[in-house]
Amino acid sequence: MIIEASPDLVGNGSLAACLGDDCEPALVEPAEPGKWEVPQEPPYAPQDTIGLDLGAGIRVVIVDASGATIRDEWIEIPYTSSSDGRCPGPVEFQPVVVT
Repeated sequence: MIIEASPDLVGNGSLAACLGDDCEPALVEPAEPGKWEVPQEPPYAPQDTIGLDLGAGIRVVIVDASGATIRDEWIEIPYTSSSDGRCPGPVEFQPVVVT
C-alpha cells in the first residue's frame, strides 16, 4: 500500500499508518521523498490479513517536528477494477494521496 504526501506537509516530522478499523498507527519510513510504503503485515495490519477488501481503509497520522498532530485521517483506499460485471475483480489498489 502506497501513501503519497507532499514532503512539505510532513516536513521534519513523521508519518504513521495502519490498515483496518480501530488500528494503532506505526511509524513508516519514507521509500522516497513524498512516498511511503505500508506493508500489509503487523504492526501495520492485523496478523490474519490476507489482502485488502474493497472499501478497505488506512489510517494516516502525520506529526510535525514539535510532536503536534497535523493529520489524523481514515481514508478509503482507491482502486480501479477491470470487472466484466459478474464480480468486482480483478482490482488494482491505487496510492492513497494525503493533501
